[in-house]
Amino acid sequence: MNVQSSKHVEICLGEFKDNIFFISLVEAPKLSTIVERLFEHNGYEKPQFQSDEGAVYQLENLLKQIGKNPILLVLDGVLPESASLVEKFVFQIPNYKILVTSRFTIKGFGLPHVLKSLNEADALNLFRHSASLDQTSSNIPDTIVQKV
Repeated sequence: MNVQSSKHVEICLGEFKDNIFFISLVEAPKLSTIVERLFEHNGYEKPQFQSDEGAVYQLENLLKQIGKNPILLVLDGVLPESASLVEKFVFQIPNYKILVTSRFTIKGFGLPHVLKSLNEADALNLFRHSASLDQTSSNIPDTIVQKV
């Protein structure tokens, strides 16, 4: 991670505090399951939903309730078939932001920021750094890292 990225992470954490929610959409999960996880993450009991519309309604109410600080919802790995699911997370709530990551352009969410893939050396360094539990260098053998 370069210095500029590190500063962005610190600003993000300072601004959003505990209101950063990361949801992976790679496996095209059900909307109700995602909303249930958000409720549980915030210390609430898992609600029962009669429909997706009910889940969306309750999610919006939850976000308004916890929205004393700004909220960042990260929807990661959005596939083309999940693009319509992303729209269900759009609410007119002050200080509520959505960050969508995808290998495909998702229309209707502003201008995309196209990023290049990491080269092999940078990808390995990022993996080693992320895999380290004590925030120091990881002693994972190169053969294992290559397999992963």
